[in-house]
Order: sequence, then structure tokens, then C-alpha cells
Amino acid sequence: MRPFPQNSGVSASPPMRPGDLPFARGQDLENLSYSRADTPLKLIAVSQSVQIVREPGGATRRQDVIDQSWAALLEACGCLALPVPNQPQSATRFLDEALIDGVLLTCGNELTANGGDAPERDRTEFALVTHAIHHNLPVLGVGRGMQIIQRLFSVPLKKVDDHVSPALEIKINGRDEIVNSDHRYGAMATVPELKIWARARDGVVKAIENKKHNLIGVMWRPDRRRPFAESDIELIRKAFDTNRSAARP
Repeated sequence: MRPFPQNSGVSASPPMRPGDLPFARGQDLENLSYSRADTPLKLIAVSQSVQIVREPGGATRRQDVIDQSWAALLEACGCLALPVPNQPQSATRFLDEALIDGVLLTCGNELTANGGDAPERDRTEFALVTHAIHHNLPVLGVGRGMQIIQRLFSVPLKKVDDHVSPALEIKINGRDEIVNSDHRYGAMATVPELKIWARARDGVVKAIENKKHNLIGVMWRPDRRRPFAESDIELIRKAFDTNRSAARP
């Protein structure tokens, strides 16, 4: 990976290290578990929500946004977040040029098939997953991101009740766990390609995996836990195999 250029100005202060930053000692990063040592962070392409801003006079503009917690959580897992603009025509080129190590599909915006109003995001995320599969890159889909994976494999989604909750009891690999939940659509069944490893009590699928194509999906929000849950950090480290060095020059 090409090194960042150094500031050569004589009056400039030396660059701060991540550990020197005030927020690195705050609550959001209090369980930062990644050892910075000499291991490079893995570069993860992160999808963004589409926010529609209404201007005075009736005009609208569309902007891409991402919760800042994702950058902190990914760093805690040995990864660096690279937000991807919702431009379907350039999404796969972004992956090629950035030499990324994995793809994270985040939450926000309903799929257009479920009444959402961000078709450009749908197309971008489908392009990201397709590119990742063809280039053997791992994908983690969270919330809506898992739904993108399910739709790619033709899993039907329907409206579900009582899945917008800060504390929902589910079974993860047979164990009772409490997670947050924030979705109005879900699936009750799956296809052979997507193995279920977590369900809610009402049967709604809460986590899936496809080992052949390195796909993992979960229907809870790791970015909203404070402090970040060790189980979520372990999940993300597993998804992006952060124990192995990035495969970049």
C-alpha cells in the first residue's frame, strides 16, 4: 500500500498518533481491542445511507451519510472504514482502485422492494456484493445489508412485528442472547445456500452465512452497543479475518 505523504512544513506540529486523540480514550472506544503494532489495518468498503434533504422552496438534495460509530467499531476490529458513494456505475471501480479487503453493508433505508426511496443504494450494494463474490472478498451485511444478501439469493422478505427493540431475545447458535433490533421486514425461511445461525423466538431469521462466498449477515446493530460488545468484535474480526495480514503490496 502506498504510504501517505508527510507534511514538510517547518511550523507544522508532528502528526498525532491514534492513541493521542482525545476520543480514543472515550466511551465509544473504551474497549478498543486491536493492537496497532506493525499490522496494517484491513481496508473495508462501507456502504452508506441515502439521506434526502428538503430545501426551503421545495427543492431536494440527496446525500450519503454513515454513522461515525462504524469507523470506531471497525478500528476496534483491526479495520479501516472506506465509505463508498452511492454511484452504482463507479462502485466496482472503487473496489478495484482502493484494493479493499472486504465489504460492509450497513443499515438504513428500506429496500425499494419494501417501499424504500433509495434505488441508487440498492443498485450500489448489489454491485458491491456481486463484485465481492467474483473476487473472493468477504462481505458482512448488517440489517438492511443482510436483506440485500437475502434478496440476491431470492429469499422472500415480509413485514414482521416487534423487531424494533433495544433488547430482543434471540437464539444464536442455540444460545439465548439479548440483542438490539431495528427492522420491519424479515424472512421466516432461507435457501440451501444461506445457513441460518440465529433466529428470534417468533421464527424470524436473525443471522445467515454462506462459507463458500464468505458472506455473513446479521439483523442486529453492533454499531449501537455501548460499549461495543466483545461478541460483535469477534464476529467482525471473523468476517474479515483480521488475524491474517491484508493481501496488499
